[in-house]
Formats: sequence, C-alpha cells, structure tokens
Amino acid sequence: MTKNHQRPSVEDQIDRSFEHFLGDNKDLIINFFVAFSRFEYALKRAGYIENNNNASADWDKFATNIQKKTQLSELKNERPEVNYLLENPPKKQICNDNKLGWVDAKRDCNKSEIHWMLDLVKVVRNNLFHGGKFPDGPVKDPARDTKLLEGSLAVLHECLRLDKKVGSCFWEVLE
Repeated sequence: MTKNHQRPSVEDQIDRSFEHFLGDNKDLIINFFVAFSRFEYALKRAGYIENNNNASADWDKFATNIQKKTQLSELKNERPEVNYLLENPPKKQICNDNKLGWVDAKRDCNKSEIHWMLDLVKVVRNNLFHGGKFPDGPVKDPARDTKLLEGSLAVLHECLRLDKKVGSCFWEVLE
C-alpha cells in the first residue's frame, strides 16, 4: 500500500463507527453513560448492595428507601422529560426462539412509581449499552431517544438529591 493510501487505524475506524451510530446524541449518550455508571458505583458505596457475590447494586432497596422522601407528581410537573419517560417507556429487548425482538416494558403493579422510574432508567441503559439500540444502524427516531435519555438523567439527578449518602458517594473525588 502506498503512503497516500494507508488503511485507517482501528481507532479511526471505531471513531467513525461511533460517530455514525451516535449521531447528534453523542454528548448526551456519554453524559448518560458516565452518570449511570457513577450512580451505580455510588449505590454500592452507600451500602445498597444485593446480598450475593456479584457486588450488584440493590436498586430495589434504594427505591424503597427514597419512595418515602419524594412526591413524584412534583418531579413529573417540574421535569417534562420525566413525564415523557413514564408515558412513553422504552421498549425492552427480548429473545424468543433465538430471535431478537422488542416488547413494551411492563410495570410491576406491586412496586411503587419510583421503582418503575428506576426500572425504566435501567431499560434505557441496557438498550444502549448492550447494543439493542443499534442492531441495524442508527435509530429511526433519535428525538425519542433524546427524550428518554434526558428523562433518565433527570430521574438519576433527583435520586442524588433524595439520598444524601448516595449523592455524596456520587460526587466524591469528582469535586
């Protein structure tokens, strides 16, 4: 290969692929990735850990704790993106007969609304980070994804405010 026709580096190819898949939401997706990762870290550091060997964050225990501290109707009124998340929940990826597909996320009627919100935030995360959002290239409705990501970020930020210990763990070292 001549010097003028060198093959792009793997890093350049990855960068171009990411630009293609992430499109205009690149910064929002990165913000969500960092916030979600840091939030899950903060849950574990604050003692919300499932009783297993996997060191998994106990989202249900956290939701049960903060449900006493919040009026979600206020949050929904103040943050339309949270309302959007609840009224237009993300689809959940499934595998049926070895084929990937999508189903509506279903609310567990035995759990509170804050549990439901956090479940939706986790569905957004799973769809994004396990590749479900990009099986055939860029998503068909990027405006919807923007609203889901914004709603998810708003829920996480509200949760940081509601639990001071989780908030402190989230911000430690970052300040």
